[in-house]
Amino acid sequence: GMGDRSYADSFCEAAKLIETRMTELGSSKALEMGIGDDRDEDKWETGFSKWLPEFWSCVKAAEPADDGAPKPPLFEIQLHEGACLVPQQICPPGATLLEVGESRRMT
Repeated sequence: GMGDRSYADSFCEAAKLIETRMTELGSSKALEMGIGDDRDEDKWETGFSKWLPEFWSCVKAAEPADDGAPKPPLFEIQLHEGACLVPQQICPPGATLLEVGESRRMT
């Protein structure tokens, strides 16, 4: 699960609800739920880095090598012949788009 522990009443709530429902349906845990906390020093990666080796061990698979380089895309997008792609401005109903006159970092 991922969350921010400062929201104590709903920390990792989605993952906890899914885990509870899976148990109600008769599943059994292969390993404990991983917790990614945005308050950790390394953000969610702290919990993920702890959980991932446990996952590979649980599924009895070798952890893939990661050289840190971006991976090639698994797919490409192709437009069909004659297709028209018209970009649309996204604006919620009743909202007014404003032109940005200046964008400057304040911190």
